[in-house]
Amino acid sequence: MRVSAVLPGVLAAVLLVAPAQSAQLLTDGSGYAGPVIDIGFVPSPGYYFSDQPQTFGNATVTGTWVATVFGQPYYGFGSNGVSSNSLIIATGYSQASVTIDFATPLAAFGGNFNYAPDPGLGFPFVYDAPTLAAYDSVGDLIASYDLAALAPIDAAGQNDHFAFRGIDGEGRAISRFVFSGSYIAMQVQGTADLTPPPPGPVPEPASWALLILGFGLTGAVLRQRRTRTA
Repeated sequence: MRVSAVLPGVLAAVLLVAPAQSAQLLTDGSGYAGPVIDIGFVPSPGYYFSDQPQTFGNATVTGTWVATVFGQPYYGFGSNGVSSNSLIIATGYSQASVTIDFATPLAAFGGNFNYAPDPGLGFPFVYDAPTLAAYDSVGDLIASYDLAALAPIDAAGQNDHFAFRGIDGEGRAISRFVFSGSYIAMQVQGTADLTPPPPGPVPEPASWALLILGFGLTGAVLRQRRTRTA
């Protein structure tokens, strides 16, 4: 038997059983070529919520569970500081998620992120792991990464501090990118009116759950009082 006749079949068998390259968690944005989401003009100050898909060029952004926060400022990250002069897309609740669907799939996607670490929130029952995930065109998971465990961001005591994080599909095109857990935000491009806000305290997102809980408890107490006096 001629070796030359056998070799192509052997090579084909090796290629069939060779494992595909794994996706990579990116932590260095120096070589990242984009894209970067541009959300256009944002009036300031305040949060701009949306539970409907918002399209920005190749990307359609959708928030799940409560809403997606668009714009700037003030968004708190607990002990990881605050976003006060950055345009961001962020979760509107600690266990919400932001989904970015791409009309044209990408080899890699990433951006500058920050999140609230568990100890900084003060009430861990609303905490979930800050996670990045990428999916292909049929909805299969390419990779999912817990940032707190694998690539933590330390911005203690700093304002507007973000760090690059992303996913390279390593040959599998990314059609959907999701970030979720904790209070997590990604910087975006755009034009903002940076007029200072009027005087007065502005609650950070991390305080909303406590406010809602407080309103609920107050309502329960009032209902009990009405029942007793009836």
